[in-house]
Amino acid sequence: MGALLQDIRYGLRTLLKNPGVALLAVFALCLGIGANTAIFSIVNAVMLRPLPVEEPDQLVMLFESKPQAGITRAQVSYANYADWKRGSQSFESMAAFGAQSFNVTIGGEPERVPGARVTADFFQVTKARPALGSTFTAEASEAGSDRVVILSHAFWENRFNSDPQAVGKTLILDGGNHTIIGVMPKEFQFPSRRTALWAPLAAETSAAGTHYLNVIARLKPEATSAQAQAEMSAVAQRLSEQGDRAGWGVTLITLSDYSIGNIKSAFFILFAAVVFVLLIACANVVNLLLSRAAARQKEVAIRAAIGATRLRILRQLLTESMLLSLLGGGLGLALAFVGIELLLASLPGGVAIPNAEDIGIDAQVLVFTVVVSVVTGVLCGLAPAWRLSKTDLNETLKEVVRGSTGTLGGRRVRNVLMVSEVALALMLLISAGLMIKSFLMLQYVDPGFKADNVLTMEVSLPKAKYAEDYQVAAFYAQALERIAALPGVQAAGAVNNLPLSGETTNVVINIEGRPSQPNEDELYTGYRSVSPEYFGAMGVPVKAGRAFAQSDGAKAPGVAIINETMARRFWPGADPLGKRVKQGALESSEPWVTVVGVVGDVRHSAINQEPRAEMYLPYQQEPLRSMFVAVRTAADPQSIAPAVRGAILSVDKDQPISNLRSMEEVVSDANFGRRTTTVLLVIFAVVALVLTTVGIYGLLAYSVTQRKQEIGIRMALGAQAGDVLKMILKEGMFIVSVGIAIGLVLALVAGRLMSSMLYGVSATDPLTLVGLSLFLIFVALTACFIPARRATRLDPMQVLRYE
Repeated sequence: MGALLQDIRYGLRTLLKNPGVALLAVFALCLGIGANTAIFSIVNAVMLRPLPVEEPDQLVMLFESKPQAGITRAQVSYANYADWKRGSQSFESMAAFGAQSFNVTIGGEPERVPGARVTADFFQVTKARPALGSTFTAEASEAGSDRVVILSHAFWENRFNSDPQAVGKTLILDGGNHTIIGVMPKEFQFPSRRTALWAPLAAETSAAGTHYLNVIARLKPEATSAQAQAEMSAVAQRLSEQGDRAGWGVTLITLSDYSIGNIKSAFFILFAAVVFVLLIACANVVNLLLSRAAARQKEVAIRAAIGATRLRILRQLLTESMLLSLLGGGLGLALAFVGIELLLASLPGGVAIPNAEDIGIDAQVLVFTVVVSVVTGVLCGLAPAWRLSKTDLNETLKEVVRGSTGTLGGRRVRNVLMVSEVALALMLLISAGLMIKSFLMLQYVDPGFKADNVLTMEVSLPKAKYAEDYQVAAFYAQALERIAALPGVQAAGAVNNLPLSGETTNVVINIEGRPSQPNEDELYTGYRSVSPEYFGAMGVPVKAGRAFAQSDGAKAPGVAIINETMARRFWPGADPLGKRVKQGALESSEPWVTVVGVVGDVRHSAINQEPRAEMYLPYQQEPLRSMFVAVRTAADPQSIAPAVRGAILSVDKDQPISNLRSMEEVVSDANFGRRTTTVLLVIFAVVALVLTTVGIYGLLAYSVTQRKQEIGIRMALGAQAGDVLKMILKEGMFIVSVGIAIGLVLALVAGRLMSSMLYGVSATDPLTLVGLSLFLIFVALTACFIPARRATRLDPMQVLRYE
C-alpha cells in the first residue's frame, strides 16, 4: 500500500510538471468517458433495467399478422384471444389487456387518468400480488360484476394519501360507481409506468369483434419461444379455415422486445458513436503519452540504473495513466450529469420514453464509469509504459548525446493511431451528415395538413352517461358549435385519431361491383370518424366532390370521403365519386356508403411513412365516445385554451379534457426521437472532429520538435522554406489520406446499418460522402499547416548550435 501511495504522489508531481500534456489528456478522456456515461445511463434505464414483472424472460406478446398484406403486429379481437387461449399448450396462462384512459371522479372535479382494461387472469400471467386487498376473480369479467377497480401504488399514494382503508371505498369511473378491491405494489407498473388503475375487461361474444387488445402469455418452464410460435402458427392455420380469418397468422415476440420497440436501433447507433468517440480520445492520449515517453527515456534509464525493476517502472507509468483516466472519468461523470439533466428537461410532455424517470446517475452508472475509466487508463498507458520500461541505459545516453528523433517503432505506432482517429472521425461525420440530411428532407415533406394555430385536446365520454349513439353525437355537436362561436376561433372539428398521434384504425372493405381478382388479398384502408368542420380546422384540402355537412346525420344515406391514395389504388384512372363501399365482408350487415368527396393525403402514422389508403366517415353516422377536438384560431392557440375548456364544460360540467396541446407540439413530439438522435450524433461527431484535429496538430507539432536537427541540417544545405513546408504537410496529409480511405469504407458499412433511420437520402449519398471527406481534409490541412509553418521559421544556426 505504501508503494502505491508513493507511485500516486510521484505521478501527481510528474503531471503537475507537465500541465499542458495532463490537461489535454484529461480533456480528451473527459469528453470520451462523459459521453459514454450519459448514453449508458439511458441504455441502462430503458433497455437493461429489469421489466416491472416477475420472470420477464418467460413472458411473450402475441399479435395477429398477415405478412402478405404487410401486417406483422396487429391488435387482437376478444374472440381470437379466446380461441388462442383454448388452443395453446405451451403457456402456463394467457391474458388480454387494452390501454384505456378513464374519467375518474373522487369527491371533486373529474380528471382523465391513464389505465388499462384487463382480463381476470392478467395478474396471474404477470405473477403480480397486491399490496392491499385482492386482484380480479373470474366473475369480474362477467357483465354486471365488473364494477370493481384496482389502483396503482402511485395513484393510491397521491389520491388516497396511502390510506390503508381505501380498499372497499368507491370512486366514479366513467360515470359509474366502482369498488376498490386492491392496491398493487410500487414495483408493479405494467403495461405502462403511467398506468394508474386496472378495470376488468368484460367478455365479448361476437364472432370477430373489434381488434383493440394486446395479448400476453407466460411460457411453461419447459417451453421455448420457438416451440410456442410453431404451436400458435398451427392454431392460426386451423382458425384460418373458419369465417373471415383466411391468411391470418400469429406473431410472437418477447416482452422485452415489445417494451423497447423501435428505439433499439437508435440506441445502438448512439452507443456505437460514443464508443468510437472514446476510442478517438484514447488514441489521442496514447499519442500524447508516447510523445512524452520519448522525453522521459533518460529519466527512466537512470531509475533503472539505480535499481528499479522493469515491473516497478511499468507500475509507476501505469499509475500515472490511471490518474489521468480517473481524473477524466470524474470530470466526465459531472459532464454526463449535466447532459442527462438537459436531455430530461427537453423531453416534451407528449413523448413517452420507457423508464424515463429512472434515467440518471445511479450505482450501476457509477460502476460503469469507474470500470470504463480503469480500462481506459490501462489501454492508454500500456503501450507507452511497455515501451519506456524496455529502455536501455547505454543506448538512451548515446541517443541523448547525438539528439534522438525518436524510434521508428514509436513513430509507426503514433501514425497508426492517427490513421485510426481520422477514419473513425470521418465515419461519425458522415453518419451525422446522413442523419442531418434525412431530417432536413423530412422538414420539406407535406404532412397533408396545416399545423399552425391549431389547438387539440382529447375528450372521452363515459358509457354510463352516454350509452346511446344519439347522445354521443348530440354532445359533440353542441360542444363544437359553442367552440366555433368563441372569438378568435376560425373552425372547430373532431376526429377519433389525430394525425401523427401514433394511433391508427384499419378496416376491411368491399367495393360494390368490383370483381375479386385471383389471389387478391383483402382490401384494407385506414378509418377515421370526423365532424363536418374537421377538414377546415386541420387545413386538409378537398380535392373533389364535397366535405361532410350537418345534413349527413344518422338517418341520412351513408356517405364517405376518401383520400387521394385510396382513389388511385381502387379506382385508377376513374372517378371514385358516387362509388359505394362497405366495411367488412359482403354478407355483413354494415351499410353501403357512397363516396361523396376526395381529400388530400394526410400522413397519419409518421412523417417518414408514405400515406396509406384512408376513408373518412361522418361522426353522426359513426359516433365514437373518444374523440380529439381540433380548433383553428386566429392567434396563439394556447391563449384560447381556457375558453375552449369552458365551452365543453358548459355542455357537461363533469366532462374532463386531456392531452391539451397545439398541433405544432404534436408534430414536434412525433419527430422528437429522430431529432434527438440526430442532434446527439452531430454532437458526438463534432467532439470526434475536435479530438482528431487536436491529435493531428499535436502529432505534427511533436514531430517538428523532435526533428529540429534534421530540419536545420536540410535548411543549412539549401532547402527552402517551401520545401520544408511541403515535407511536413506531405507527412501529415499522407496519414490523413490513409485515414480518409479507411473511414469511407467504415462509413459505407455504418450507412447500411442505419439505413432504416434515413428518409429521402441514400446510405451512399455521394454529396455527403465527398463533401464531408473534403471538409475533414480541409480541417486536417489546417491542423497540419500550423506546425509546418512553424518548422519553416527555424533558424538553422541556432538549432545546430543548440544540438
